[in-house]
Amino acid sequence: MRVGVETLAENYQYDYRVILKNLKRLVAAIMILTGLLMVVFGNAWGAPIFELLAGSETGLWLEHLVPFMPMVIIGLGATLFVSGKQG
Repeated sequence: MRVGVETLAENYQYDYRVILKNLKRLVAAIMILTGLLMVVFGNAWGAPIFELLAGSETGLWLEHLVPFMPMVIIGLGATLFVSGKQG
């Protein structure tokens, strides 16, 4: 059994990669769950957002994008989760 600075550095680097990979998967799972909750409880968060956006011309354009927010968040989370499996 070889014990030295090189071995400790290799073990630390391996643990660092595993931690980052698991952290990436955790963030992806949280994004997917958040998107699903936004779909289920759309009436709760959608109405206040639409009221805030109705006051300006830019807000009127952004109102068209609000219904797609849960799908975008779910898609980004799924993409992040799949990319975490590859690396």
